[in-house]
Amino acid sequence: MLALLAGKDPAHHALIKKAAAYLVNTQRVPRNYPDLYTQPEFAPLWDTILGGWGHPFSNRDGEVNMTSTFWALAALDEAYRVLGPAATGNVDPLTWTQPVQTMLDYHQKWFSSGGFFESTDLVNPFGPIFLTDHGRPTAAGMYANLICGRGMDSPRTQAAYFWLGDHFTTVAHPQDDTGCNSNGCFRVLGMDYYFTHWLNLSKALELAGRRGLLDEGNPVDWLPQITQKLVEMQKAGGYWLNTDAKNGRERFFNAMNTAMALLTMQTFSLPEDSKAKMTARLRGGGKAALTLNLHVYDPEGRHLGMNAQTGLLESNIPGASLVDEPDGSQLAKLPQLESGAYRFALTGAAAEGYALELQGFADGISTLNRKLEGVFDPAAGFSVEVVSAAPYNAVHYYMHGMENVGVVPGEGEVEGEVEGEGEGEGEGEGEGEGEPNCTAPSPHPSDDSCYQSVVGSDLYCCEAGWDSLCELHYKACVDATPAAVPGVAGMTLAAASEALAAAGLTVGAVTKVNDAAVPAGSVISQDPLAGAEAPRGSAVALVLSLGPAPVTVPNVAGMTQAAASAALMAADLVLGAVTEQHHDSVPVGQVTAQDPAAGASVLPGTAVALVISLGPAANAGELCAAVDNCALT
Repeated sequence: MLALLAGKDPAHHALIKKAAAYLVNTQRVPRNYPDLYTQPEFAPLWDTILGGWGHPFSNRDGEVNMTSTFWALAALDEAYRVLGPAATGNVDPLTWTQPVQTMLDYHQKWFSSGGFFESTDLVNPFGPIFLTDHGRPTAAGMYANLICGRGMDSPRTQAAYFWLGDHFTTVAHPQDDTGCNSNGCFRVLGMDYYFTHWLNLSKALELAGRRGLLDEGNPVDWLPQITQKLVEMQKAGGYWLNTDAKNGRERFFNAMNTAMALLTMQTFSLPEDSKAKMTARLRGGGKAALTLNLHVYDPEGRHLGMNAQTGLLESNIPGASLVDEPDGSQLAKLPQLESGAYRFALTGAAAEGYALELQGFADGISTLNRKLEGVFDPAAGFSVEVVSAAPYNAVHYYMHGMENVGVVPGEGEVEGEVEGEGEGEGEGEGEGEGEPNCTAPSPHPSDDSCYQSVVGSDLYCCEAGWDSLCELHYKACVDATPAAVPGVAGMTLAAASEALAAAGLTVGAVTKVNDAAVPAGSVISQDPLAGAEAPRGSAVALVLSLGPAPVTVPNVAGMTQAAASAALMAADLVLGAVTEQHHDSVPVGQVTAQDPAAGASVLPGTAVALVISLGPAANAGELCAAVDNCALT
């Protein structure tokens, strides 16, 4: 499911929904396995431990497994966030998250260092419960608590987090299995499930937005250490294999190990093309001027807000800004989001009503839209945490423990429809007034045929919010709709390329020919013709003019001016400047020279300059003999 969701291909949505239904129907709860409750004496045990999902190999009805539960929750949560309620047949997430909490509470243990989780290979009232390692189930338990609405302020989530930090370097990876003691014998796993543990841990901390751990109170930058260890363990062929494991599937399955190692090292990365960003707007709760101050802290602890000591704005978060709006509100913009926890806090000297509006965008669509209202208490203060993360390729905004607090109807709107956001993108469009009559805003006009197709087939896009999945459906519809080929004749190649791109087409083969009627550099013709329909993304072939074909300058030497002019005209040339010069051998009135020279290739209409002979020049003696009283010197 997660692989298909990460691919973002609408063609796979039916498969994803079918898989989600399978998970909902195989959760270990009474409605799915009523036969497990037929013996009254075992009902208390089943009621306590069921709620998770079974072991991936045997998958017996009476069995749960922490890592299996981890991935089942991850898949259902991601499907619900990306596809909306339709992903689970409109089954509310509380249907599966609340039973999981019961199972988590049973498996979290408080003896010894406390707060860790035990995984079980077999949950059976007729036999023993076999313990495995504690590292991977504790990471899975922390992840599951977060998905089920228990934030980092929950004692159970905190206990798992602190246990993972305290045991970060215990025996290669966290575990309590130390052979035999007074309580009996337990497995000694060594390096078994090494990759599974790191993957569970990385996803749990990514979801929590925690880049650091505390190992007995000392900060641990865990991801670089894990990454370095994984780099060292990579085999020469590029894959990973747990050759140090004593048993277990990591010893044999290099494809699975390689996938887990790569997913672990990609923790805390947002897709570069997601354009993820958040805004926070603080409004006063009454007519009086707002006296509270808004503060933002990013995952690195950098601050945006008023410095209490200097009274000046402090902006240490890259790209972030905080401004006072004309309506008296304060608007913080975070255009360069990182993966991790962002904390929004309020400060003030007196009690005051407030409304904090939080919005998060990815791919131009709002997927976070919350309005938190209350009365600020100076003694207690106020802060709220939003985690931006893309654990499975799509960017999401998590508010653990506050999933249903302050949700604004219409979540999924585009940037241009948010006051102060978007710089006009989508402004004034998409009020959801098409057929059917939709209430969710969208970035597309209500009379757009593809918009109507999407909302007609998916009520979530019509009634709940236009999210990234709706946009994928829309783009798929647009891509499947033939494009009308625009007429580009007479345009330059650059202008034609822009016109075709705007229509969803590309420039194909470009042929250049001479044409006396079309200026050089302009399009003469196209294929397909203007007005035809073509598949989006297809190419349109163009014929580009080189201008008129060149002509050869005739040889007009020895011709009279009249004859030369006629010869030039016949060659599609014109007579240029005419000068006269004496010439010893060319008779008077005939052409002695031309420019361009005979045989040159020139454009039609080019002017050809001529030199006309005046005959030989007369010498001084001849001139004087012809003139009376000529005195020779």
